[in-house]
Amino acid sequence: MASMELDHVPLHHGLEVGEAGEGNGDGPSLSPAKHDNHQLVFAFLRRKRPLPSPTRLRAMFATLCMVLVLAGFNDGSQGPLLPFLQDHYHIGFLKMSLIWVTSFIGSLFAGASNMFLTDRFGFGLVTPVAALAQAVAYSLAALAPPYPFFVSVFALNGIGTALQDALANTMTSRLDDPSTKLSILHACFGLGATISPFISTLFVQHVPQAYRYYFVAAGVSVFTASLLVVVFEGRTEDQVMVPRLEEDSIPLNPNPDEEAGRAVEKTQATASGAKMMKLLSNPSVWTVVVYSFIYVGLEVSIGGWATSFLIHERGGDANSGYVTVGYWAGLTISRIVLIPVTSRMGHRLSVTVYNICALLLQISILIVPVFWANAIAFSLTGFVLGPIYPSLIMVATDFLPGELHLGVISLMGSMGGAGAALWPFIVGALSDGFGIWILIPNIIILIGRTPSIVTPRKGDHARRHLQAHYQSPEPQKILEECYVELGELEQWVTIRGDDDRNPLLLVLHGGPGMPYSILTPWLQILEARFTVVQWDRRGSGRTFRRHTSNCGILSFEQLVHDAIDLRGWLELRIPGRKVVLVSSSAGTLVALPLVHQRPDLFDGWVACDFNAGILSEEHAMPATLEWADTRGSRSDQRFLDSLPSHIRERTYEQNERLVRLRDSAAGPLGVSHVFIPAIKRLLLWRPLDAIAMFRGMGFSSKALFPEMRDFDARGTTKVEVPLFVLQGELDPFTPVSAAREWYGMVEAPSKEFEVIPGGGHAAAFAQPDALFELLVNR
Repeated sequence: MASMELDHVPLHHGLEVGEAGEGNGDGPSLSPAKHDNHQLVFAFLRRKRPLPSPTRLRAMFATLCMVLVLAGFNDGSQGPLLPFLQDHYHIGFLKMSLIWVTSFIGSLFAGASNMFLTDRFGFGLVTPVAALAQAVAYSLAALAPPYPFFVSVFALNGIGTALQDALANTMTSRLDDPSTKLSILHACFGLGATISPFISTLFVQHVPQAYRYYFVAAGVSVFTASLLVVVFEGRTEDQVMVPRLEEDSIPLNPNPDEEAGRAVEKTQATASGAKMMKLLSNPSVWTVVVYSFIYVGLEVSIGGWATSFLIHERGGDANSGYVTVGYWAGLTISRIVLIPVTSRMGHRLSVTVYNICALLLQISILIVPVFWANAIAFSLTGFVLGPIYPSLIMVATDFLPGELHLGVISLMGSMGGAGAALWPFIVGALSDGFGIWILIPNIIILIGRTPSIVTPRKGDHARRHLQAHYQSPEPQKILEECYVELGELEQWVTIRGDDDRNPLLLVLHGGPGMPYSILTPWLQILEARFTVVQWDRRGSGRTFRRHTSNCGILSFEQLVHDAIDLRGWLELRIPGRKVVLVSSSAGTLVALPLVHQRPDLFDGWVACDFNAGILSEEHAMPATLEWADTRGSRSDQRFLDSLPSHIRERTYEQNERLVRLRDSAAGPLGVSHVFIPAIKRLLLWRPLDAIAMFRGMGFSSKALFPEMRDFDARGTTKVEVPLFVLQGELDPFTPVSAAREWYGMVEAPSKEFEVIPGGGHAAAFAQPDALFELLVNR
């Protein structure tokens, strides 16, 4: 358990939770362990950071889309500019196509250095620097320097484009619903490629020095770099997403040195060079990489040379540049509208079908020498080619293990960039000797020579073989502890379970500021069948330690909003699982409005120690008075006699004394006896967390007291999820009788009431086997 173990607790495969920097109030968060991130050059890249909230993740995805818009801006703009640049420099097709040779060299460099650079500088530094490299290249090109220098700057552009393309694809493939998001991402590439030829055509038509267009591209590059800096804040990939699990997670071990040794061994096995060798020795990796090389080259060759083809072979003029706009627009639109078609056919079959359609369209261009028919065919070719690359990425990530995803997608992106440079050069070189008509036969040959990755029979065999080799039939343990941004505040969340395929239990602690995460050792029975999610709410536990009283608005309404944010984050982190809400005591005041407002988020609610507010107090008070009369002191009797007749007139101090009195009277059935063993353990191993916990309990109780005093569960008698109420038989704080009265009023799709014999307050957590049995058998 995070808050009770040694200062450095190894987690799954080289992750650790470290003690916070004690002088600055920072807390631990999920990040690669020091053995995994030792290659990172700068200290801030190794610093533990909270994972981004769902809102920030959406902003990050939008920024990744802008990266692909920039890539499309680069590839789409060249076609309309080529005839002008040929006239300006007085060169033929061959020399003009050298811009793709230098881009190819840059792409090769990016492919070779990508893993090295990201392992040392991280995603958040490499990508904006790559965008700025493009900005420099464009700015130099816009000055129209002598042709040898003009050509050479495209090497820098090739480096920047290939690095960004590979990293954006890798990051997106790790998001929730990657198939759809990759299609959207590559639609944004098409969007950039649609906009840029429109702008470059306008420059060719209306600006005598049309090469000044490259200043526009430089501005887009600077804007993209700025977005990357602001949104990602220099984060590494593992500071954005939960680090990949490459093997079964390592259980907590009280011997950190032993676990550290294991982490070192695993890190050595997955260092940059070792991973690259593992990639290059895998024939299936080469299959998808080669296909990526051919496909992207094909895509860019059409976009780059179609305008020249229509001008020289079909009698077009400068307006032919708008056909390139149609081609890229078709590619953009299809990556959105064909998502359901692609999903229904399956990724590999759809790649085959789309290739056949593109082949037939290119044959029609060859045999029908009509300008308008060819223009339509080019646009439709873009439409059928659009979904292929996102589908190819999904094919690769489907049959390759997670540890190779980063490498294979990086190689696909880099080699795709290389193909985007080399194939247009080949077309230009051939056109210089034979004429631009050679474009169409070249494209037909490329489409017809697609590798076996698109052949379902062979693909199925390879997929089964690789899955048998790489995928373990054993369940994956999950153990994650981190700060998550909820309601614009970083809050401490732990996730534990023996099998990450199990349903989730989201625990809402009581107190209202008593974090139940300290009970983790006693709740491990639940982890065999469920993934248990503990959350130290704002004002509580480790969240209070990080922020103290600077936690923003502290109200039950805000806690409900935070819970909704947490549910959204869990869906991003562990998508598609059933989620059961488990509340205790004061957690009722979060759970009841939560399931009332958002029943769609939960598959059931287990209400332990149901706190009915005023109703519970009305049932608890007679027993308290009886105890005072028979066993209490005169001081206790005088105190009880002095309490206002109406509950809502009590002060915070009066309520606190009443709680202490009941707890003392309950003896072993009181709440203190449930938590004392956990508190002792916490004081021993994490005294700073213990201090923060006690301070947070007092802070939360005082801040939330008015709402707790005025709360009455009888105001909400409809619950739209299955309901289970689990009460301790002798609970002095939330009596069984009060819970039964509310239970009798409530309407729910199904409901059950169960009592733990002899149990007191928090009985379900003092006797978790009873909670386990209820959850498993119901």
